[in-house]
Amino acid sequence: MATGVLSNVLNNSSPMFQYTPTGDLSSGFSQLGWQVNNTEDSLLYFTSRPGASVALSFFGTNVVLYGTATQPFSVVFDEQLSSSSTSSGGILFSSGNVPQDMHTVNLTVGETNTSDEEIVFEGASISAEYTINQTLPSGSVTYIPSPEDDTLVYTGNWTMNPNGTAQTSSVGSTVSLNFSGFSVAVNGPIGIHGVAGFYGVLLDQSNGSIGWTDPVSVSSTQLFYEAGLDATRNHTLDIVYIGGSPFAFDSIVVFRPGPSSTSSGSSGGHSKVVKIVVPIVACVAALLILAATLWVCKRQRQRRHTGALSGPFGARIARTFGRSGGDALPLNDLLPRADIKPVEDGQS
Repeated sequence: MATGVLSNVLNNSSPMFQYTPTGDLSSGFSQLGWQVNNTEDSLLYFTSRPGASVALSFFGTNVVLYGTATQPFSVVFDEQLSSSSTSSGGILFSSGNVPQDMHTVNLTVGETNTSDEEIVFEGASISAEYTINQTLPSGSVTYIPSPEDDTLVYTGNWTMNPNGTAQTSSVGSTVSLNFSGFSVAVNGPIGIHGVAGFYGVLLDQSNGSIGWTDPVSVSSTQLFYEAGLDATRNHTLDIVYIGGSPFAFDSIVVFRPGPSSTSSGSSGGHSKVVKIVVPIVACVAALLILAATLWVCKRQRQRRHTGALSGPFGARIARTFGRSGGDALPLNDLLPRADIKPVEDGQS
């Protein structure tokens, strides 16, 4: 059967990346960990701290990490140390073609003897192979938040903003979508009000992940992406707001591998690390956010994870959802509730 390749580009601001130590607005001291310079059209993530790392889990056949390096670094791909550890032409690492499956890549900063060396990380591209199905619809379908469209199902309190986003600050609020396709992407802003935030994503009511957003304001980035879905069956996407910065999204994009499908994303040099589709696109106490940040970054950024959220963060979420007598929350308990409330128009 005929096949195609779907290429996807992730901005460095995407919560799909796990930065350790976590990114923050630049204080001018890259030795502290990942620092972020926020310009009008892009973000610059950089560090010179030995041991600092950035990791990504993805489904596909290839990954390319973009950036520059004047400082030594190492890359571990699927628990194997890569022999390539030099920056060339704006590329930090390329896996080449690998079997299509879930993979993990981790770049770690090495030791340096000078203070003017650093790693600059610009983003990544990931590719996945799909089978062209002559009986399926083709191309991408973009779902935009709208009070007139009942395709997206909301529970809890949501506001439709003039800028085209749907936003909530009500813990436990959800948005759900039933769809069929090979991949699904959720896009939206992060760092609303300059605060970090948390949200959960469930795919087909079993594969769960926790998203953690940096307190860096970005108008739109990719909040979630998954490829390799069975395009011949229906899927369910559920997103739940957990806390911190208000959660908002501006689009959900589904790719369907019909006979006229073309791959999405950007190809070429690192300068094209931009949004995939143009435009693709009550706060928790500070101590809770800091504690949850550390816990989530270390424990909960593995893709396709199933099971329960445990530890202090899990206990907090369990109390939020009215559970008692334990310090863990099964991911299935993050499914949408039945108490659907009307969507409101308003200001962000």
